[in-house]
Amino acid sequence: MMQMAWLFFGFTGRIDRSVYALAGLFVFTVQMFIVYRYLQPVLGTLANGTFDPSETLTLSPMTNIQSGIFLLGQLAHIALAAKRIHDFGRSGFFALLFMFAGLVAYLALCLIPGTPGPNKHGSRSNAAK
Repeated sequence: MMQMAWLFFGFTGRIDRSVYALAGLFVFTVQMFIVYRYLQPVLGTLANGTFDPSETLTLSPMTNIQSGIFLLGQLAHIALAAKRIHDFGRSGFFALLFMFAGLVAYLALCLIPGTPGPNKHGSRSNAAK
C-alpha cells in the first residue's frame, strides 16, 4: 500500500517509462470518468433536445467530491512526471510544465529512455530515493 502511495503522491525517487505510462493512463482514465459523470446530465438533455442551463448546471454535493478527486488526479500526474523526470537526472520542478503541455509531455516522457544506472535522484528506477 505504501508503494502505491509513493507511486501516485510521492515526489522523490524515479520511475521508468512503462510504470509512468501505465500509472498515467490509470489516473487519466479516472479523471475522464469524473468528467463524464459531471457532464452526463448536460449531455443527456442535449440528446433529448430539452437543454435548460438553469436546471442542468446546478452543483450537487457530489460535484465537490468529484472536483476533489479530479484535483488529486492532477497532483498524481505531477508526482508521476516529477519521478519520471528524475529518471533523466533532472529536477522534478519541470513536472509543472506537464500541466500546460499535457498529452505532448505525457508521450515524450513515455518514449524517451531515462538515465541508465544511478543518479542524484536514486540508485535505480521504480524506487523511492
